[in-house]
Amino acid sequence: MGDQVNNKLSHKLSQGALLIAAVSLVGMVLIQGWQVVARYVLNDSPSWTEPFALLLINTAMMFSAAVAVQRRSHFSFQVLADLVPAAMHDVVQRLTPLVVIIIGGCLAWYGGFMALDTWPVKLAGASLRQGAMYVPITLGGLLMVVFAVEQFVRGSDNGEQA
Repeated sequence: MGDQVNNKLSHKLSQGALLIAAVSLVGMVLIQGWQVVARYVLNDSPSWTEPFALLLINTAMMFSAAVAVQRRSHFSFQVLADLVPAAMHDVVQRLTPLVVIIIGGCLAWYGGFMALDTWPVKLAGASLRQGAMYVPITLGGLLMVVFAVEQFVRGSDNGEQA
């Protein structure tokens, strides 16, 4: 019963992250489209489009990567697992979530540090704080940790495969 609840929660988190990534990509396309129209049609290039587009691509990238971790289609080290002897294959598969936990933890920790450290700085050309650029890195890294911990606890046989 508890495993089903965790799986449902993980699935809902994954779906939410995927929705955020998709909305971010659509927003980035719209902003870049406006940038082209404003620059080449109106001859009045807005300064806010680049920082917002960068924030949205950071968001799409990190949340998509977290979803790929949850679906075991990213950071799977399949090439390494295929290269090692058959007896080591399960060990590599079992240790993969630990590597993802370390990577996601570093992204979350240092992203959070950078967000807090640069929050007082205003971005040039936009009404954003510099630290906002690091928030998606922090949240995406945290989601990677959550999904990898779930995979490690459940073991390699019970994970969702892409």
